Amino acid sequence: MKKLLGIVVLGLLACANANSKSLMYGSYKKDPDKKAYTEHLRSVESGMSWMNGEDKDPIYCPPEELTLNIGNINTAIDLGVKKLQTINIPYTNEEIEKLPVEFIMLKGLKVLFPCK
Repeated sequence: MKKLLGIVVLGLLACANANSKSLMYGSYKKDPDKKAYTEHLRSVESGMSWMNGEDKDPIYCPPEELTLNIGNINTAIDLGVKKLQTINIPYTNEEIEKLPVEFIMLKGLKVLFPCK
């Protein structure tokens, strides 16, 4: 199931990249409140949550009564950056700026909503 989830995510990212530029963290952090960015991130998180519910071992586990909003997503992105800066071989700020913000958001969602 995890392979299928990975294939779906990569396929969606490939489709998104074919139709538009990737949203890199460096661009996002310059204007995180830009409407196009917030709509994109909300859509990506919605897709992630649907795929997350299809697997026996979810990647992140938000409380059932919580509806994720752009505030939660922005918090997840901030936590994702902190996580990448503190892993065994940390990313530099320059490397983080070149990463897709969706990847950083997923890292942060795992920190914000860990599964037991």
